Amino acid sequence: LANVVNGFAKLNHRHDELFEEIAKTAISIMDEFKPQELANTANAYARMSHSHPMLFEAMAESEFLEIAWQRVA
Repeated sequence: LANVVNGFAKLNHRHDELFEEIAKTAISIMDEFKPQELANTANAYARMSHSHPMLFEAMAESEFLEIAWQRVA
């Protein structure tokens, strides 16, 4: 999923329906994302200015970010 949205973003090809469906799926499997996939997905949505608050909330609550914040603290 991360590679798909990242590819669309790199090509600057807007496909709102696809981004919406990928966001729904990504939310349900967020715990399976590797840190790079999480970063690529966030970057793709940001580059395309595609807002999806539930996706960003799931990213913010992901296990990887919790671990990263613990290391910073």
